[in-house]
Amino acid sequence: MDQPNRIELRLRWRGEDYACRPDMQTLMMIEERVLLHRLASRIARGPDEIPSTHLLWVVYCLLYRAGARITADEVRQAAVDGDLETQTMVDVAGWLVSEVYGPGPRKREEDEEPAPGKPEA
Repeated sequence: MDQPNRIELRLRWRGEDYACRPDMQTLMMIEERVLLHRLASRIARGPDEIPSTHLLWVVYCLLYRAGARITADEVRQAAVDGDLETQTMVDVAGWLVSEVYGPGPRKREEDEEPAPGKPEA
């Protein structure tokens, strides 16, 4: 049996790190307003297809459920002001695609190529 998505998602908000646990309650909170599979499909098509408010809603839900004292409007305002780290948006988008489509294939150690300049073992 395949293991469920186990991506650990850590987000930074106002100088604090939050360990986000996308449990069923979090996913249902997100899907009150944003359908995960539709947003993941748009993310997969490229950045021009991503409705920013949908992605910001996901950021808000993840941070809120992780314990951040936050409102959805604060997340939006942080994005408008440039105070929301780009890496946060990238991490959330990557998590969301993985949550819907499953994690990408894992490389086996013996399949990995040695780093340039290092001899093979």
